[in-house]
Parts: sequence; structure tokens; C-alpha cells
Amino acid sequence: MKTALSQSPFIDIKRNYLVFMEQTLTWFDPNLVRILFTLLMEGEALDQDQIIELTELNRASVSATLSRLTDSTSKFLVLQTRKKGQRKKYQCPQKLAVYFRTLLIEGLEVTKFSLEQVPLLIHRLDSLSSQSSEILRLRRFLNEYWELSNYFHFTVTYFQNNLEKFVKNPDSISQLIGNLSLNETKVFNFPGPKYNLISGDSLERIKKDFLEDQAASQSSSVGKKKELVMIGLLFFVEEKPLTQDYIIRITGYSRSTVSVTLKTLIRLNILQVIKKRKDRRKFYQLKYTLTENLFNTVKQFRYIFSNAKEIIQVQFQSYLEKFEENGEKEKLSTFLEENIRFFELFEDYTNACTYILEEFLSKHEPSNLDL
Repeated sequence: MKTALSQSPFIDIKRNYLVFMEQTLTWFDPNLVRILFTLLMEGEALDQDQIIELTELNRASVSATLSRLTDSTSKFLVLQTRKKGQRKKYQCPQKLAVYFRTLLIEGLEVTKFSLEQVPLLIHRLDSLSSQSSEILRLRRFLNEYWELSNYFHFTVTYFQNNLEKFVKNPDSISQLIGNLSLNETKVFNFPGPKYNLISGDSLERIKKDFLEDQAASQSSSVGKKKELVMIGLLFFVEEKPLTQDYIIRITGYSRSTVSVTLKTLIRLNILQVIKKRKDRRKFYQLKYTLTENLFNTVKQFRYIFSNAKEIIQVQFQSYLEKFEENGEKEKLSTFLEENIRFFELFEDYTNACTYILEEFLSKHEPSNLDL
């Protein structure tokens, strides 16, 4: 049955916009993006049939996604309402700014890591009987990992807490974040002896525990595949070319899983294949350091936000001008203008984020920091 929404002269531009947002916000489930932005775009309560008409998703997909969005654990507030004798309806009750903020923060989760276990791992390394060069190298990596990640966590949280200021005055974002004192970051007081050590501990076991902890944290927070996080992070831990056999031994994954994951990491421009003379095996190594990878991620977001802003202006706002003025056109035009405003804000944020990371690195040598 056709709904009133499907008869709107703006149906095509709305559907194209939803597809565009799905392609832009690639770190989210595509069905979630389509349905969430349908509700935000319409700005009113919709039933499932209306959502299906706009998103062009099947009923099972819409029903499953709405269940996720209305669940108490959802990070996007979507309310389900029902009046006597009517169908269930769904709506976004908060301001658009709140949903865009969540989109950005969740996107930046790809650069955030679990840090709680790192001090314990360093304590375990220090307690090993032999202090080989490999142990010292891993300790240096964990120091750098903890300091750099912790500082980045701080900047993300600061942005989230001050979004209202930035929305009112976008020009203030660089000044407000750029002038932050590095002393405001979390200071960790290493408790050392309070940690219980593991009997028969080893370097390899510490590596595995670190990778498992990080993979579990990332896969639960942003929906990444656990093997992708674990194998990708292993290369940062080792800082040297690795073979498939070594990866299988450390991670415990099957050869087929490791093979597929390595291909994905190559496609994502994180790894490259190298050959060694007189060795028939394939070796895989990082293309970027931990710091470079963090900067690349921020730059990627900056490109996404800048590109999204321009596409909305050229493709959607220009097309909308062809229609005669009416209430629906005015509402859609206002919604697109808000989209542009937030993408501009996010672009400013990623610029500021790059600046403060550069400031941090210029004042600290992470490898020399001690816990």
C-alpha cells in the first residue's frame, strides 16, 4: 500500500539523500543510517510502512533495525509510540545536533582503544626474569600506545562535552581546543605492587593478552570484526614483517581467517606485501607507524566531512531549487542546511584535532615516556 510520503514530489531526492548518507557514514550499519536519517529528515513520527517506502528496505530489515534503535542500550534515542487503534510509530525526539554529535563520536571510536589493562601489562613485562631487547621494545610500544591514545581520548571527550559552544560559534573550535593545556590530560599513577602477577608469565602470553583485550574492546564498541582488530594491531606490536604462520600462532586464528583478514588490511592501505631474497614465503608489513595511522584516520574523516558538505550543496540543494516553494520544500531545505552546518563543524574539529596531536608530539616523545 502506498503511503502519503511516497506521493511526495520530493521522494526521489529524499531517497537519494538516504543512499548518500549510507555511503558517507561507512562506519555504521547501512540500515541503521537509512532509517535513522529518515526519521531525522521527516521530523515526525512514522510507522513502518512509511519508513519502508522511503528507505526501500524490506520489512524484516526495518523491523530488526527499529528494535535496535529503540533498545535501551542504543546510542541513538528513538522513541516508539502507539495510540489506541493505531499502528506503532517511531520518532527522534532530540535535536539534530545530538544525533550528529553521536555520529562523530562513534566514528572516532575507530581511533580509540582500551587502556585499562596497559599498565598491568607493563608491570608484567618488568617482572619477567629476562629483559631482552624484544621485551624493552614492547614496553616502549605500550608506553607510546598508552600516552598517545589517552591524549586522543581526552580531545574526543572534550569535543563531545563542548559541542554546544562550537555549534553557537564554530570559529571558536580551534582556539578552544588548541589552547588546552596538556596538563589537563589524565595522569596515571602506576600502582605497581598492587597488581597480582601471573605465574609462568611470558612475553608471548603478554602479547596475546594485549591483543585479546584490544580486540574485544573495539569489536564491542564500534562493531569491527575481532580478527581485523587483533591481526592489524599485531603488526603495530611487532613492528616488523610477519608471515602468516607467525600470525596464526599468536592469534590462534585459522589459516583461512588470517588470509582473508590480511587481504582486507591490504585493501585498507594498512599493510603491504614484501619479498625477501632466497625466501619463498610472503611477508606482510605496516605501511604506517601508529602515529601516522592515527593522523591518516583523522585526515580521512576530514575528507569525508568536506566532501559530504560539497555534495549536499551541489547535488541536493541545487536540485531542490527547481521545485516551487511550499512547506515541505522549506522543511527539507532547512534540514539540508543543518547537515552542511554540522559537516562544516566536524571538518573544523578534525582540523583542530590534527593541530593538537601535532602539538602533543612536538612536546613529548612517546617512546621516552614512562609509566
